[in-house]
Amino acid sequence: MKSVLATAALLLCTMQFSNAQTYQGEFNATWDEPVYAFCLDEYLTGSFTYHVTYHVNKKTGYIDRVHWNVKNSKLVGVDSGKEYRIIDTGANDSFRNLWDFWAAVGIYSPDLLPPSNPQEGTLINSQFKWMSKGIVYKGSIKIQIHTNAAGEVKAEVVKYDFCF
Repeated sequence: MKSVLATAALLLCTMQFSNAQTYQGEFNATWDEPVYAFCLDEYLTGSFTYHVTYHVNKKTGYIDRVHWNVKNSKLVGVDSGKEYRIIDTGANDSFRNLWDFWAAVGIYSPDLLPPSNPQEGTLINSQFKWMSKGIVYKGSIKIQIHTNAAGEVKAEVVKYDFCF
């Protein structure tokens, strides 16, 4: 019975993703010149790497969703010497707000972008925070936008906390 359930679950997962091909890429950024972080009230230098997973629809040949998260980061306060990490993750399901950005930084070819923006979809950036030695600093960004098939925004939650 367990093997039947496992086979059924595997078949269901395979059917769900059979129309998409998954790819992965990385975006590496280095801040050689100091960048001011409002929330931390200091200038930072260092580097970070985003890991990006995107799905190309096999029927259309275009991207239909993207997911990202910071794989690693090491930023250092110029004056304090304190080490910081960026914590960030998000997903863009057919909404395309950030697809152009990931194409611009070379994660994938702009040829994979649909000729026109999809009408329906959701953008979620669940968090963007700073952390140092286990302490999470305020300065988060949380965004969720959902657009229906008619192109109307049906849900929009945007919360910023930049520690002002």
